[in-house]
Amino acid sequence: AATYDLRYVSQNWNGFDFSVGLNGLYQASKSLGTLLLIPDYNIFQIGGFVIANYRYKGLTLSGGIRYDDRMFTGKDHWVDTTTQQPTTPGAVNGFHEFQGFTSNFSGPSGSIGATYNFEHQVYIKGNFATGFRAPNVAECAANGVHDGTVVWEIGDPNLKPEISLQGDMAVGMNSKDVNFEAAGF
Repeated sequence: AATYDLRYVSQNWNGFDFSVGLNGLYQASKSLGTLLLIPDYNIFQIGGFVIANYRYKGLTLSGGIRYDDRMFTGKDHWVDTTTQQPTTPGAVNGFHEFQGFTSNFSGPSGSIGATYNFEHQVYIKGNFATGFRAPNVAECAANGVHDGTVVWEIGDPNLKPEISLQGDMAVGMNSKDVNFEAAGF
């Protein structure tokens, strides 16, 4: 496996700063056991982002956006039903345990929020965000008994990524003697 992370963080210019970057991973996974839950696979993932902040007196604004792309390539796998050893496609006693597949998932995430600090250490803050979650390899390709659960899992390489929306608001106080916050989301 290899991961990478490239990021630039700006200096503060009159209350404004930002960071921009790129990160991700590459992984090649090979199962060495005899009873497999998932096939051998490769994953490549890349994501880019920008985050900005602005501060003026008691007001702080921040927001960011990110875009991710994830690709799984699952290997085709045949097993001999009498020996439980890998075999060639179409072999006598051959069972097509895993169908080869390629799944691509991509999508945006983002947030925007604000905090305002009043006098006497009282503040109010709010945020709105969207999220993106790509399925993992087990959700896409599982085909077998999951050890410890005695449950047969079956993946689906045609799954779609999950998208979420979230909003929250809070009011609070941070003083020398009292810290208080009431929040809703």
